[in-house]
Amino acid sequence: MTNAAASIRIGIATVLQRIVSKSGTSIGPLVLGIFHSLLKRLRVSVEFQQSRQCPSVDEEKAFQRTLMDAMGDFANALPDYQKIEIMLLTASNIPIITQEERKGKTSDEILQKVLVKTLLKV
Repeated sequence: MTNAAASIRIGIATVLQRIVSKSGTSIGPLVLGIFHSLLKRLRVSVEFQQSRQCPSVDEEKAFQRTLMDAMGDFANALPDYQKIEIMLLTASNIPIITQEERKGKTSDEILQKVLVKTLLKV
């Protein structure tokens, strides 16, 4: 993932959460760009969590929860039409798991659960 420890990334995500919760409405494609970037960070975190390089799964999950909270706060500060766009963007990133992939716990399965939780926060 990155060289930054999970505690540092949690701190950054917490600051981001506080910033976006105070923001008003955003205009244009910037909203989707920011949200797409957060979704990408979430995906990378889930993949890193499944790797052998992850030193602490619990800390990685805490980072993911903080990111999901930040996305939920960000979406709640937006008008309804932008929330709908964000919900569509989030739903389009939920992976579809085939029958063969269901046999083992893949990162796509975990990502699917994380993104559904994110969708519920929006």
